[in-house]
Amino acid sequence: MIDNDIDSLGFNSYATVDELNFYAEARGITLNGKLEHLLIRAMDYLESKEYSGSRMEASQPLSFPRIGIDAVDINSIPRQIITAQLILAIEADKGDLMPSQHEPQVVSESLGSMSTTFAVNSDGFKKKFPVVDELLKPFTTKVSFGSAAITRG
Repeated sequence: MIDNDIDSLGFNSYATVDELNFYAEARGITLNGKLEHLLIRAMDYLESKEYSGSRMEASQPLSFPRIGIDAVDINSIPRQIITAQLILAIEADKGDLMPSQHEPQVVSESLGSMSTTFAVNSDGFKKKFPVVDELLKPFTTKVSFGSAAITRG
């Protein structure tokens, strides 16, 4: 069961089943999987990320709400985070968001003395979700390596 009440001990989702239904329907997308499962799989992906700031309470079950992020209401879940979960839930209906196999499938073809080897797009590749990455960018941990000046001469 999905529980998006941030004050509940069973809090396990930022988005609701109704929000997922509405989001998918508005885009003409038909989902085949059980919506609760898709939302939880999306949460698994979101919870694997490192976010800026810190949890509002150390004992809270999910990463948000957070403190220490500029322009974020600490008493609610940012809309971008909810939208990211909805997008990921739709992606979860297509396949695993975090495949455990990390080696791409390699295929070879030969024609006479010519040979070509390439990797086939399969679940072995790390999945990329550019729209989700953009939505999460304001909230994810930023790593800075500083700067260095290089002078020739």
